[in-house]
Amino acid sequence: DGVSTSPAAVPVVAQAPPPSSPFANVVTWTHAAHPTPVLIHQDGRVSVLAAPSTFLGLSADTRRQAHSVPLCAGDTLVLFTDGLVERRDAPMQDGLTALQDALTELATHPVEQLCDALRRRMLPLRAADDVALLVV
Repeated sequence: DGVSTSPAAVPVVAQAPPPSSPFANVVTWTHAAHPTPVLIHQDGRVSVLAAPSTFLGLSADTRRQAHSVPLCAGDTLVLFTDGLVERRDAPMQDGLTALQDALTELATHPVEQLCDALRRRMLPLRAADDVALLVV
């Protein structure tokens, strides 16, 4: 048909300085319609770190905003792909709410156990999408 389209991308880019840096306890990220990082605070509170943004590649005029948050000892940063929270038969917000509820309940688990328990709780037996989960 002569129409050329480019696929949109949904990345998240995060950076944490090395431990020797004076800013070692700060993580900075930006994203393009990718699910935003979630922070489990050392006291068990769960925070979604930024509002969604637009897809990468839809408009050359879209400006990305960098976000930063200080991390305290005992905080846990959770980054994930949409396959963890998105289902064809439910709004994505339902999946995000389920994720926040699960993370609140699992907040005291060590990282390895948190990943396994979160995967078991959030994913159906036959996931329709790929899933990447990074917990730091």
